Amino acid sequence: MSMEKNNHRALYIYAVISVLFFAEKEIFESLPFGIFFALAPILAIADNINSNGWKMPLLLIASVAIGNSVFQVFVHSGVHLTDAIYSAGSIITSVLFYRIFRMRMSTTVSLLGFILLMMLFDYLNFLWTGINDRIIVAETFSGVPHWVQWYSITGILGGTLWVTLVNIIFYFIFFVANPLFKRQFRWRTTIIALIVIIIPVIGSIRWMDTFEYEPTYQNIDFPILTNHWQGLLIAENPENNYNSMLNRYDEYLGRTSVWLLLLLILSFLVRLKINKDPAL
Repeated sequence: MSMEKNNHRALYIYAVISVLFFAEKEIFESLPFGIFFALAPILAIADNINSNGWKMPLLLIASVAIGNSVFQVFVHSGVHLTDAIYSAGSIITSVLFYRIFRMRMSTTVSLLGFILLMMLFDYLNFLWTGINDRIIVAETFSGVPHWVQWYSITGILGGTLWVTLVNIIFYFIFFVANPLFKRQFRWRTTIIALIVIIIPVIGSIRWMDTFEYEPTYQNIDFPILTNHWQGLLIAENPENNYNSMLNRYDEYLGRTSVWLLLLLILSFLVRLKINKDPAL
C-alpha cells in the first residue's frame, strides 16, 4: 500500500511538472524552453498504465493535455475551442499509442512511434488549416523565429521532430528508473540534450547573420509562417511565397512520417498475430 501511494505521488508530481513547462512556453514566448521538457513527464506517466491500474495515469494524461489546450485558448486569441480539442486529442492519442506499442515492441521503436504520431497530427493540422494557430508544436517558436530559420529547409515538421526528440532524451534523463527520486543525475545524456537544443539555434542565427539584409523577425509575433514566410530567410525574395517555396503539400517530413507510421503499425499487428497464433 505504501509503495502504491508513493507511486501515485510520483505521478502527480510528473503531471505538475508537465503543466508548469507547458505554461512556461505559452507565457514566455521569447524563451519557450518549456516545450522541450513538457512531454517527457507525460511519457513517464504513460509507463504506469497497466492492467493493475490504468484509470489514474490516463486521467492525469488527459488532464494535462486538456489543461494545456484550455490555457492556450485563454492566452492566445488565435486559438479556438476546436483547435484546443484537436491539440489535446493529438497528445493523448500519441502517448496512448506509445504505451500500446510497448506491449509488443521495444522502447526505442515505441518512442519512434510517438515521434511519428506527433508529426502526423501536426502534418494533418497543417494540411487542413495551414499555420494559423499555436496548436502545431513547431509554432511554439513564433516568438523566436530566428531560432528556426532552417524551417525553410526542413519545413515546420522539422520543428516537431526537434521538440519530440529532445523531450525523449529528457525522458531518459529524468524519468526512466525514477532518477529524480533516487537523486541520480545523468550528466552525459544531459549534455547530449543541451547540444541537440543549442546547435540548431546557433546554426540558425549564424546562418541568418551570413545574409546582408536585416531580417524582420523582431516584428513577427503570430504566426511566424505567413503566406510569405515572413521572418524566414526565404522571405528575402518576395517571389518565394507560400505556394512556390514550401507550401502545405511540400512537407516531405510529414509525408515520410505517414509511411513510417503505417509500417510501424503493420509490424505491430504482425507481432500481435504471431503471438496469438504461434503456428504462424
